[in-house]
Amino acid sequence: VVNRTTKVEQVYPSAAVLPANLLRFYIQFSGPMQRGAVWNYIRLLDRSGKPLELPFLEVDQELWDAEARRLTVLFDPGRIKRGVLPRDESGTALTEGGEYTLVIDAGWRDQNGAPLLTEFRKKFRVAPEARAGIDLKSWSLKPPPSGAAPLIVDFPAPLDYALLHRLLTVLGPEGRAVDGAITLSRNEAQWQFRPDKPWSAGAYELRVDTALEDVAGNRVGRPFDVDVFEPITKTISRKYESIPFHPLLPGVKP
Repeated sequence: VVNRTTKVEQVYPSAAVLPANLLRFYIQFSGPMQRGAVWNYIRLLDRSGKPLELPFLEVDQELWDAEARRLTVLFDPGRIKRGVLPRDESGTALTEGGEYTLVIDAGWRDQNGAPLLTEFRKKFRVAPEARAGIDLKSWSLKPPPSGAAPLIVDFPAPLDYALLHRLLTVLGPEGRAVDGAITLSRNEAQWQFRPDKPWSAGAYELRVDTALEDVAGNRVGRPFDVDVFEPITKTISRKYESIPFHPLLPGVKP
């Protein structure tokens, strides 16, 4: 008998109110899962409990992380972008004002062949579409008040769970990346960074990769609807913006 120990730890975005043009869910499991046939175990129900017809982009290439513990589930971008045929013909998957339930079936098996410990349900309500690019001026950055305190950044709305772990970097006075631990809270609307070593005096910066997205796929300074055509080069060029800050260390003037 195989013990059932694996469960769904969380679904991101974790908020209970999400925009009508939500782009993706991340399903986080407590252990590695079997790949293949994921669409047999994921349903999206409307308020009456009726399953929606093909709300997600059911691609053959499943979008797992390296450990097979996090699955990315995409809504069909063609039903999100305005002015394209799928949206005009089928409409959006989510309707503003609607109430939905994402269901993860307990029959889904982990890498040991055991079903999930229990079914998982995420209920949420749908707010108006979010159609503006991310504005760094709207962020609230609280400099660390001591050498051991975290840097805290608050956003006016939740940002993409996975990208928040990869696309924000703290650079130290020497211009090198600072090692530390990232924590998200307030339903991914707050980012905290605690350095492995205490802050020192000097000028730091929070470097933001402009590929950062909110939960609707809007990027820094660019809404999801906007197509940007750039010349193809052999190397992928990354663009960054920076927010300077000084740790507020006792007895040290910034």
